[in-house]
Amino acid sequence: MLLFYDLVPRAGGPTFSPATTPVRLALLHKGISFEVVELTYKQLRLDGWGDKAGRDNEGTATVRLKGRATVPFIQREDGSFIRDSTTIIKWLDKEYPDKPCIFLPDAPLPVDTASQGYLSAVDHAVELRRTLFSRDAYIALFMLYAPKMTAMMEKDDSDNDYDYFTSDERLGDGFWKTCLDADPGAHFSSPRIDAILSSPPGRQFLASSTTPGYDDFSVMGVVRMLAGTSAENYARTFGRGKVGEWVQKMNERFADGEGGMRAVTQKDPK
Repeated sequence: MLLFYDLVPRAGGPTFSPATTPVRLALLHKGISFEVVELTYKQLRLDGWGDKAGRDNEGTATVRLKGRATVPFIQREDGSFIRDSTTIIKWLDKEYPDKPCIFLPDAPLPVDTASQGYLSAVDHAVELRRTLFSRDAYIALFMLYAPKMTAMMEKDDSDNDYDYFTSDERLGDGFWKTCLDADPGAHFSSPRIDAILSSPPGRQFLASSTTPGYDDFSVMGVVRMLAGTSAENYARTFGRGKVGEWVQKMNERFADGEGGMRAVTQKDPK
């Protein structure tokens, strides 16, 4: 069975990572059995994951932030690791071609992942994510979610996650103070997502009219940043209108099973 490593602010805490959620949804979409292993930032930093999983997908050493591993990564049945959400999802499509395709959700199976059509779909999906969430948009989202998320972290010992996450060394001089001083009533919106969901009429998902795919999974990752850290921030951003209806569809469609969205949302702040 595959092991899927996810990030939590504290042991047993909510899931909030925009990078890990697409992989979780891709596994659920394909109906692949997996076990969830939750890690805190401290475990990622201090428990040797940089040596275990913080290598590139050919197994050679790679540059990492201060030599530490980053999520997401999965451990395959042979014990090897593969990391980076897009890389993992492409591997899932290649390894399980007879299960629903993620980048071409409406395509007949099996899908040839070496075909030009598939490669173009990957490029299009990655570019769409960039256009939906610019650097400025991510900064705005970070300022909303980070103070709420860090409030859940342990702060007691000398090498705690809160001090690490909020440090000037990690974020840049004065940036954390800027986050704390930001307008708490500010909210993020993405009219482009509403526009996609509105055309054609009756459209249910982002990747296609009737079937979710990579576009849906990547945007749900951003949704989890807020839904997993603040009910108020989620309600003011993604929890309303067509986007709110779409989020509900996604959570219901992938509710069941080991690591399903029902178990994820049950831990969200109320």
